[in-house]
Amino acid sequence: MANTTGKNIRHLRHKAGKNQKEVARRLNISVPGYSKIEAGITDISIKRLRQIARYFKVSPAEILSGVEIDSKLPEQNIMSELQAKLEHRERELFQLQVKIVALYKELKEEAKAKIVLLISFLSCSLPDIFDGLTI
Repeated sequence: MANTTGKNIRHLRHKAGKNQKEVARRLNISVPGYSKIEAGITDISIKRLRQIARYFKVSPAEILSGVEIDSKLPEQNIMSELQAKLEHRERELFQLQVKIVALYKELKEEAKAKIVLLISFLSCSLPDIFDGLTI
C-alpha cells in the first residue's frame, strides 16, 4: 500500500503543531491506532477519513491527494488525479481478491470451515475492521 494518505495526515498534524497524542484524543482513538494510520499500516474508512478531515479543516480529497484544494491547480486536474489514484487502488484490490479466491480454492474443506469461523469471530469482535464484509 502506498503510504501517501498517512504521510498527508502526518503533514497536516505537523502543520497544525499537534502531536499524535493530542490528535488521537480528539479523534477518540488510541495513540497506537492513530500512529498506524499515519504510518500507513492501517487503512482508514471513509468515516474516519471524514473525521480526520473535519479535525484538520480540510476536505477528504486534500488528504487523499496531498494537494491543497485552494492551490493554483484547476479543480479538474485535482479530480483527474484523484480518479487515477482511485482506479489504481481498485485494481490493487481486485488483484488481491483474485489471489485470496485462488488461495481459498486450494484449501481443504476443513481449513475452509475454520477460516469462516475465524472471520465470523473476528467480525463480531472487531466490527470496524470488517465493516461491510459479507460471507
